[in-house]
Amino acid sequence: MAKYDYSKWEPMLRNAYANRSIGVLKKISKESGIPVASLKYHARSVLRLHPMLARDRINRPWDEKEIDILENHGEKSLQVIRGKLKRCGFYRSLSAIETRLSLLRVRATRTEYITLADFSVRMGYEDTMAARRWEKSGLIKSRRQVMTERNNGNGFRYVSRKSIRDFLLNHPAAYDHRRIDWIWALDILTGKDVGKGAISDSCGNGYEIQQATAGY
Repeated sequence: MAKYDYSKWEPMLRNAYANRSIGVLKKISKESGIPVASLKYHARSVLRLHPMLARDRINRPWDEKEIDILENHGEKSLQVIRGKLKRCGFYRSLSAIETRLSLLRVRATRTEYITLADFSVRMGYEDTMAARRWEKSGLIKSRRQVMTERNNGNGFRYVSRKSIRDFLLNHPAAYDHRRIDWIWALDILTGKDVGKGAISDSCGNGYEIQQATAGY
């Protein structure tokens, strides 16, 4: 007779290997009482699953459901987002979540503070040099914040909505009005969520439809 009954845990085991998640594997071990090493042996020898390499866990693709969670809860803290992912069976580090949010540019308008890089994009500049010049000239105030262990020691520079509003109103000659994402700017200036319908795509995709509907 086998020492452990794996049948109940095989679906979760398959899911763990499909997602390359050592976290799920440890969870199965804790709930079943089966050692991780035994679970791995069963997965390889009985279920014929491919070995779970560290490289695969680090670089594994993001599932569509994971992306949906990030887009729907991008304004919340990294810990809260990680908790929501975990409850859906996804295990990601805070650094991985932060990096993905940055790539998706989900946080560009949803929070009280945005990075200088996001601010530059909204102002119509591809790099951060313009924003850094404004900062060094004292036209806009920023602050440094260390969010995770990945950027500890460096952190990112953030600007608040209030600072951006003051900059837009008090220094109109410092920037090119033709470059600005004006849906975002109106949101900043009025505080009435003018661009709320398009906030999920912070790079501007989809704004033409909204502008056309509004009669711009």
